Order: sequence, then C-alpha cells, then structure tokens
Amino acid sequence: MSTTGKLQTLYEGGYFFESPRWNGGRWWVSDMFDNRVLALTPLGSVSVEHRFDDHPSGLGWLPDGRLLVVLMNARTVVAVDGLGNVTDYADLTVFGSGPANDMIVDSDGYAWVGYLGFDMAAGQAPQLTTMVRVAPDRTVTPAINGLLTPNGSVLLSDRRTLVIAETFASRLTSVQIADDGSLLDRAVFAQLATPPPLTDLRSCLRALRVAPDGLAVNSEDCVWYADAAGGGCVLVAAGGQVLDTIEAPPGLQVFACALGGPTNDTLLLCCAPDAIEYRRRQAPGSVLITTRVETPAPP
Repeated sequence: MSTTGKLQTLYEGGYFFESPRWNGGRWWVSDMFDNRVLALTPLGSVSVEHRFDDHPSGLGWLPDGRLLVVLMNARTVVAVDGLGNVTDYADLTVFGSGPANDMIVDSDGYAWVGYLGFDMAAGQAPQLTTMVRVAPDRTVTPAINGLLTPNGSVLLSDRRTLVIAETFASRLTSVQIADDGSLLDRAVFAQLATPPPLTDLRSCLRALRVAPDGLAVNSEDCVWYADAAGGGCVLVAAGGQVLDTIEAPPGLQVFACALGGPTNDTLLLCCAPDAIEYRRRQAPGSVLITTRVETPAPP
C-alpha cells in the first residue's frame, strides 16, 4: 500500500500543532504553545475558534455539539458551546501525574484522557501513569493504570476497542471498553521497537527509536502513527506489519495525524522542527501538511 497524493502545505506559521481532528467539514487543531484552537477549511482558510490561558491539547465533541478541550497545566477539561462560551467540564487533578494530554470522545459522550505522567521540561524520568474516564454525567474515574506516556488514541470499527499510543514504550496498546467506560483486557496492538530504559530522561531519549504520538485509524482498522522520534508517519496493521510510511519534509518531524477531508481519504500531518517550547515560541515553524491515501477513514 502506498499514498496516492503528494504532500501539500495546508497552513504554516503555527507554534506547535497537536490533536488534529476532522469535524463539521473543517480541520481542527490545538496550537498548543500559542494557547489557541484553530479550525481550517480544506483549502486552508483559517479561523481562531478559541483562546485560552493554558496549553490546549486533546479535542473532542459531545453528542450535543459542544467542543471539549483538555487544558494541560490546569489538568481540566472545558466545554465550549456554539456561541463560544467556555465552562468547566471535568477536573482531572486527582488521579494522574504530569500535565493532562490527549483525549478521545465517543458518540455516547464518554471521554478518555491521558496524562504525560512526568514533567519532561523539568527533566524527570518517564513513569507509569493513568488514563481517566469522564462519563457523560461528568464524573471522573480511573479507566486504566500502568500506561507509559499515553498519547493519541483511536477507536476501531467495532467501537469497543481503543488503541492507545504509549510513546515512551514504543508501543500501540489495545484495550476493550466496558459498558461503564472502563478499559479492560490490555493487549499489544503493535510493538514498534525495543522500549528504551527508564532510568533517567536523557538515557531514555537517547535510546528511543520509535515514539508513537498522535494516531489515526482507517476503515480497515489499520493505524497511522506519528513518530515523534523522527520516523515520519507510519501505517501499521495489528501485529506491527508496516504498510506505508510518509516521510516528513526536510527539517520537520511529525507529531500528530488525522484522517478526514471531504472524501475521508486525506491524511493531515502536524509537523514541527521539534517539540521544545522555548524554541517554538521564538521561531514559529509548525506546519500542517496534507496528502491523500488509498484507504479512507471509517464512515
């Protein structure tokens, strides 16, 4: 399998794009280091939908149309209605460690949010952490423990299997969603490389060969992962067979991806030179890249 289109620049000049989504005929992204959420048409017309006093990360929509946004440092989820009114939705400060991170929301209104698990900026060593479940009634409970830097997540076609990127484990992990939204029956969807040692952050980063970050799933239940270790964007089947690889443009890395577009066969890549905040704020260089692929997103 191979991509069918060339790489095209949709938008450039962001600080650090994360958590891309296709919703309502537009692409949505968090410009994390500029504290804003953007929406873009397929032709690249951009609007700033919301500004925050914190770094936004995971995005998702409730059945009633409200947008949920993870605020990383406050470790909260806020809801934004169609008029732009922002209200507190869920307090995430009790269960996990490190900044709150990515999120997925299903069609019933259940949300699952991961934590980075440690303070990378302070040089802490990676450690196991939690994903929490935010129920439709807004209660927050641990969904699963013992994950290593849970990042992007996708739902497979059965709508009961969740695949999670464990970035510092070089692994995609699958779990089953119970009726109450808890996560059970953990299994390896794909071990992408030998996990690095966790003795200290420097040793971990030196040995990290594959770092799955953002994820996207196609209609055949194969998963695209953005390799934050510099490996571009890679499509794998369950078990780890590599089906396709898209290299990032020179000087850039891929940190997140999403499938969507008018015909559901456009892959959006969030690219940047690195993920170091002070560098990105000094020289905004985050770019949104698109390309067409053979197998579309699920309907």
